[in-house]
Amino acid sequence: MTLASVAMLVLGTEVMKRRVVALGLLIVLIAASLNRPPSPGWPPERWHAVSCDVGQGDATLLRIADDSAVVIDTGPDVAAMRACLDGVGVRRVPLLVLTHYHSDHVDGRAAVWPRMDHDGQVWVSPVPSPAGTAAAVEHEATQHGVTVLTPALGASTRVGDASLQVIGPARIPRSLLMSGEGESATENDTSLVLHAHVGGLRLLLPGDLEPDGQRAVERMWGALPVDVLKVPHHGSGNQYADFLTTHRARVALVSCGIDNDHGHPAEKTVDLLQRHGLRLHRTDLEGSIAFTHEDQRISVTTQRRPT
Repeated sequence: MTLASVAMLVLGTEVMKRRVVALGLLIVLIAASLNRPPSPGWPPERWHAVSCDVGQGDATLLRIADDSAVVIDTGPDVAAMRACLDGVGVRRVPLLVLTHYHSDHVDGRAAVWPRMDHDGQVWVSPVPSPAGTAAAVEHEATQHGVTVLTPALGASTRVGDASLQVIGPARIPRSLLMSGEGESATENDTSLVLHAHVGGLRLLLPGDLEPDGQRAVERMWGALPVDVLKVPHHGSGNQYADFLTTHRARVALVSCGIDNDHGHPAEKTVDLLQRHGLRLHRTDLEGSIAFTHEDQRISVTTQRRPT
């Protein structure tokens, strides 16, 4: 910048005499100012999992190779999802998991379709509600040659360096079984819940489970070995406390939007996590968040410093 400033002082008059050159430099300046420069140290050289900053929503990446990742949810915004994938160099996605069909978890999916393998899979909730969104996902997947599956409870798979087990939903609300449609909170309890391992890092990814759904998973599986717990439903105040603390996670992750209208994360949820000694990281304050497991230690790299 110093050299450029000196050059501008010396050559500025001559440049301004040449309209084409001046216009070209102006275009370059505008383009440079519109593109946010990469944050120092982002992404870390060897990350295992990333929680994408997609605003008020969820999107998690599990790295399975240098340019490949399993994607769990896609947030509400295509541009934000695309920026996260590009920012960490993910060009290939063999498996996309959509925990449930709410817009803050699926509306960014257009950023993922072009990166999916032709023999790839999409895992979806066992309850196709809202029906319109479920139908749209099925249609788009078919257009891209991708298979849509509802994994069975307890099913497990290995994709590259990552392994995943489906541990929920362990209970489907009766109203949904009878009608196929329900209230938003009821649909939250249809979220696919994953216990994932990648590079030695263990994660619990529960979608938007409400307390009843959390209790059902807890009763079925008990305490699971976990390093990182994604707090259900963006850290809302409606939580089953034992679900957040029984698994002895070292790090709690809240994916939510800055100044969101829902008050996420709720103060009482933050207080509960901190009282039990969990390190709390939030996408609203820190941007995208990367987790690395090395030598039995968890390193956390954030896209920006908390404000």
